[in-house]
Amino acid sequence: MDTSPDSLPWHSLTQREQQAVDRAARGHCHKVIALHLGVSAGMVARHLASAARKVGVCSRVALVASYRRYEQKRPAEERGGERSGDVPVPPASQASLANLTRSELEVLDHLFAGLSNAGIAALRGRSVRTVANQVASIYRKLGVSSRLQLVAQLAPPAAG
Repeated sequence: MDTSPDSLPWHSLTQREQQAVDRAARGHCHKVIALHLGVSAGMVARHLASAARKVGVCSRVALVASYRRYEQKRPAEERGGERSGDVPVPPASQASLANLTRSELEVLDHLFAGLSNAGIAALRGRSVRTVANQVASIYRKLGVSSRLQLVAQLAPPAAG
């Protein structure tokens, strides 16, 4: 078992928190995660929020990105085999990323940092509505419908 400082917060998660984070990292929405775990979507949100606190990140997007990096470092035998019910998330092609404007690429960087639209707007000196439009354009161009799907598609894949 990995006991490096990077892995310790992940070992403090409950089994349900781990399951919720793992499914979120594969791009599943709260309703789909809830269906698989047999709990409500609200309970999934609570599991993800609790996991984020334990890992020391401020958003679910940052939680998923951190989890995917952690999974990359784990030995294959610790990760287990193929997971049942896995929904593959196609990686974004270089062509679809090339379709993003310079502003959208900057917004994308901020999304990966876990910032809200308001936080991005404040940093970029733009209105929240402008940022919301840019986020919607990014989603459309990359074929995703949420920040979690965006991170699941663009972050290094969680092995499994």
